[in-house]
Parts: sequence; C-alpha cells; structure tokens
Amino acid sequence: MKEQDALFEMHIDGEIDSSEYIKRKEKFTEAKQKIEQLIADNNYRFDAWLNNAKNLFSFAETAEKRFESGNLFVKREILASLGSNLILLDRKLNIQLQEPPSVFTKYSSELKALRNRLEPIQD
Repeated sequence: MKEQDALFEMHIDGEIDSSEYIKRKEKFTEAKQKIEQLIADNNYRFDAWLNNAKNLFSFAETAEKRFESGNLFVKREILASLGSNLILLDRKLNIQLQEPPSVFTKYSSELKALRNRLEPIQD
C-alpha cells in the first residue's frame, strides 16, 4: 500500500508520466492478485488439512465402540481404514497397519510450505 501511495505521489509530482504510472500500477495490481491467490490457496489447503485431522481424531475416538457394536459392513470399513493386506490365516486376521505418524508427516510438509510462504521476506 505504501508503494502504491509513493507511486501515486511520484505521478502527481510529475516525476513519472502517465504511461509509466499505469505500467507500475498494473505490476502492483498483478502482485497483489498473486498474493491474494496464494493466501486463498493456503487457506484452502489448511482447511483441507484441518478437516483431515478432525476426521482422523474422530475416527480414533469412535472406532473401538463402532467396531464392537457395528454390523459386518462397519467392521470391514474400520479394518480397511486401519491398514492394507488384510489376510485371514488360521482364523486370525492379519493387517498391515499404517503407521500413525505417516498421516501427520504427509501433511507436515504442506504446513511448513504454508508457513514459509506467509513469512515476511528477510532483508
């Protein structure tokens, strides 16, 4: 905003002509739109990450109770959510579980990128 004010003052004082003023103003407008788009994109990504985290914690909070009282479909859904390679051997179910930290590390890089994009430029 200060830069636009300074640009306007330069134009008013006759330091730059109208065509130069228009060029520089367009550059400021483009930069502003780019920043607004980055913010909107980051807000969307953050909201998606937050929604995934809420779903994960909600699942963790209710899975045991839902498994105990649920029908076969609910039980299958819960087991499929926990991991892959479900193998029934000698009446025992083996599951290759997903490691819980992998869920967080998946989104950790996105959060770091979000934070870094919003940090002010260091001089």
